[in-house]
Amino acid sequence: MRSGIHVPLTRRDAKKLLCSLLLFELFLVMVYILDSLVGVQSPIHKLFNLDSESTIPAWFSSMQLCLVGILFLCSWVGAVKQKADSRLFFLMVGLGFLFLSMDEAAEFHEKLTRVLTHIEWLPQFTGGLWIPLYLSALAIFGIAGRRLIAAIWKAYPHESLVVAAGFAIILVGSVGLEIITHLFWKDGNSPVLYRTEVVFEEFFEMAGTSVVLYGALLYALRTSGSVVVPKAQARLQPGGDE
Repeated sequence: MRSGIHVPLTRRDAKKLLCSLLLFELFLVMVYILDSLVGVQSPIHKLFNLDSESTIPAWFSSMQLCLVGILFLCSWVGAVKQKADSRLFFLMVGLGFLFLSMDEAAEFHEKLTRVLTHIEWLPQFTGGLWIPLYLSALAIFGIAGRRLIAAIWKAYPHESLVVAAGFAIILVGSVGLEIITHLFWKDGNSPVLYRTEVVFEEFFEMAGTSVVLYGALLYALRTSGSVVVPKAQARLQPGGDE
């Protein structure tokens, strides 16, 4: 019996999951757009508002981030035969995504910005002070863990490329479009453009997280003692593709 955590999925299942997540995110965006066009503050607006907390999109994002963290931790626990550097990478990234999940659910970065804005000697930043703080933490991890990242990339080039693409999409939404959105919000003259920015910002964040989740699942399939079976065999197994 193989050691590690068994992941009873195939790469085909992982692709299906990614497509399902992207379709659901498109659904959330379309509901927000249609509700905005109606212009009535309906109960649907409160549930599906992309520009608010404690909504279905916010909780969905939090659950996605949590699942990404769990998958990376599965790779950390299960990859007992891997090098220590690889396991350390999975541990750090997994804990990082669990923190981001709690941040999304509890609004840590919004609260942090509100607290720090009262400190006069701190420089202000469009979009919130959390952006330079979080980017600095990411940069420190990138510089300090460059050897870990290089080792992971060498061992798992395809999976690492998928995760890197997801990170890039998240950064475009959470940082780039966040800044543009706050610029429009400051001016207050372009509500249509503001809502357009919100749609793209939130969709990029959710879609990027889905891509990272797909990459994390690919890592888990290779490192956590799972058996990736061929399609023909997968159809014959209980719960396999039909």
